[in-house]
Amino acid sequence: MSLPSELGNLRKLTALFLTDNMLESLPNEIGHLTSLKRLQASKNNFKSLPPEIALCTDLEVIRMAVSKLTSLPPEIALCTNLAWIAFSSNPLSENVKPLQSPFQIDKSEISVTGTNLASVDYSGASNDGVLIGSYKGVPIAIK
Repeated sequence: MSLPSELGNLRKLTALFLTDNMLESLPNEIGHLTSLKRLQASKNNFKSLPPEIALCTDLEVIRMAVSKLTSLPPEIALCTNLAWIAFSSNPLSENVKPLQSPFQIDKSEISVTGTNLASVDYSGASNDGVLIGSYKGVPIAIK
C-alpha cells in the first residue's frame, strides 16, 4: 500500500502521522512538503525513504521505528533542523555508512544542565535518559 502522489499538494502540512498503516513507500512528492516539521510513520513496511525527503528543510522529527528499513538516503543529512530521529527496530543494513553532516559539531561547546526531560510530553517519544542542554547557546535535547 502506498500514499498517492497528490500528497505533495499539501504544501502547508506541518505534521504527518502515518503510524500503523502497512504502507510500503512514501511518494517522491513528499519533498514538496517544505513546511513539514514532524513525520511519524512507525509500524509500517517501509524499506527505504525517498531521497526527496531532504527537500523537507523544516523537518524536525522523523519517527519510523518498527518498519522494514534496510537503508537511509544519504541526503537525509541535509535536513539540518532534525532534532529527533527514531529508526529503532528496523533491519538497517550493516553497510549503512554514517551520515555525513554538512557541519562539524565542536563537543566543547555542548553544555548539559542535568535536567531530565521525563516530565515533557513528546507525543509518544521515549524520553528516558534525555537531558536538556545547549549548543552554542541554542537549547537541545541530548540522549
